Amino acid sequence: MSAHSIGPAGPAGPAAGLAIVVLTALALGACNTRPYQVQPAKAIARAVAPDGVRLVGICYGNVVNTPEQVLDEARFVCGSEAVELRDTDIVWTPCGLLQPTRATFACVAKPDSGS
Repeated sequence: MSAHSIGPAGPAGPAAGLAIVVLTALALGACNTRPYQVQPAKAIARAVAPDGVRLVGICYGNVVNTPEQVLDEARFVCGSEAVELRDTDIVWTPCGLLQPTRATFACVAKPDSGS
């Protein structure tokens, strides 16, 4: 047993714990937090997509992304097609820790505006 006592924050005191928290926050802040494309959920694809409709999955986080960012990414992935939100899920997704939710969008033909 050592003659020196080490407290709950370790030998450097509470300053070391604060430094670790700050460095972790900075490292996470440097990560790309844009919504990104993944595979749509297979169960959702079977349930909500008729034949020929392309589905895309977009990972996002409510804390780091706005709904507009998620829609913009879906529109980018779908290209010239319109997007329709079909479902969201958070269980067993391939999404990361900061963006745990997957939205599944259908890429559909834009309605003809020349009637």
